[in-house]
Amino acid sequence: MNKVKNIKIDGKKMRDLADSLKEQIPGLGFALIVFEFENGSKVGNYISNLQEDFMIKALENQLESLKKGQTFSTPE
Repeated sequence: MNKVKNIKIDGKKMRDLADSLKEQIPGLGFALIVFEFENGSKVGNYISNLQEDFMIKALENQLESLKKGQTFSTPE
């Protein structure tokens, strides 16, 4: 199992990452979830560029796909 180094990310860093994503994928929605991998699956930071109600539905759909093993690879 891979282990990720425990690095704390503050709100400014999350906003900077979100701004970068907006520039890289204009017109698309996204959610960035950052958590401490070594200490379990506790969600540490979350940021999105869409309204909360829409993101809740999108994340629920993604969760169901993950549970069913219906994920897809990111194209190269």
